[in-house]
Amino acid sequence: MPLRCTRPSFAGLILLLALWLSASPVAGQPLREGPASAALGGAATALSGDVWGVANPAAWAGLAGVHAAVVASEGYGLSALRSGGSVFAMPVGLAHVTASGATFGDKVYRETAWSLGVARPLFPGTRRAVDVGARLTLYHLGIDGYGAARAIGLAIGWQADIGPALRLGAAAENLNGPSWIRGEPLPRRLSAGIAYTPRDGPVRLLLAMKMTSRTASALHAGVAWRPLAALELRGGAGGSPLRLSGGFAVRAPWICIEAAAEHHELLGWTPSLAIHLTRRGAK
Repeated sequence: MPLRCTRPSFAGLILLLALWLSASPVAGQPLREGPASAALGGAATALSGDVWGVANPAAWAGLAGVHAAVVASEGYGLSALRSGGSVFAMPVGLAHVTASGATFGDKVYRETAWSLGVARPLFPGTRRAVDVGARLTLYHLGIDGYGAARAIGLAIGWQADIGPALRLGAAAENLNGPSWIRGEPLPRRLSAGIAYTPRDGPVRLLLAMKMTSRTASALHAGVAWRPLAALELRGGAGGSPLRLSGGFAVRAPWICIEAAAEHHELLGWTPSLAIHLTRRGAK
């Protein structure tokens, strides 16, 4: 059903104002980047093995075995800005195939997304393979008193090592230019990044440049430090207006608990928590 104009409720006006103040296009992106990317300031374009794969679908090529994860977050302490998502990834030959779903908002304003994705290394017999990935997402938007709309978006990405310690990555989202309704396109996003991981070192440094069809380019930076084999501490900053973030991951052989918190200078904190289950296999 196409969106139609009627008189919005007071709660709807408050929610739309909060979304506008966040200065980050939310429409078309209820599937958040996950706690790893959030804690790293959004600088996850070159991060391999991220089960969420929202920052770059090529990240799925770095997974080993079967993975399942769920995440929940609440924006700025507002119940109307709650979101949740889940993802399942399994190996099929040299590729990893994924299915995911996410929801954002409440009965006044709700976005839902269902995605299918695939990633695999190209030229696996060479010294440095190029990981490529793609994701197809069905978006659904419903606004109380206005109606509903749907759109399908395509995302692609790649990652590759350029040395023993450096990894490059780039991704494009909503590449096909989907629209909710005529004249209301979803934001298209481009990003490029680099990850530096010293050999046998406990620290990883990440940088990413991002831009959308609605905003200027912005730099994002993150750092991950692993003081123990089972613990990783994360921090980052980026975007405009500037957002500061931090978080951690605690790992066991078959489970990982990840937490992140992002601070917006106008609206406050957005915490998120994820549980990630893994059944390892040969990579």
